[in-house]
Amino acid sequence: MSLSKKHAVLGGLTAVHQFCRIGKHAITGGCTKIVQDVPPFMIVDGNPAEVRGVNLVGLERRGFSPDTIRALKEAYRILYRAKLNTKQALEELGRNGVGGNTRSK
Repeated sequence: MSLSKKHAVLGGLTAVHQFCRIGKHAITGGCTKIVQDVPPFMIVDGNPAEVRGVNLVGLERRGFSPDTIRALKEAYRILYRAKLNTKQALEELGRNGVGGNTRSK
């Protein structure tokens, strides 16, 4: 059983492995193979899926504030582009004050 959170969009022919979760406001590209959980607010694509960026269009359409979108972009940069391990990335997020409440939508 897979679980898709609210406002997630699955591209055509996306295959989702059992027990994988799709985060809220995430979007997958067409023909994507999901074998791990998809983080909220992200775009994933590929076979197997990889995080490609923040779902900016979806967040803007859903009325997220520019400050929230900016914080999500910074979190994406630190988590996926900075070549840090998870512990280092979380410490960096804390130092930068990124990681506030995104539960309002």
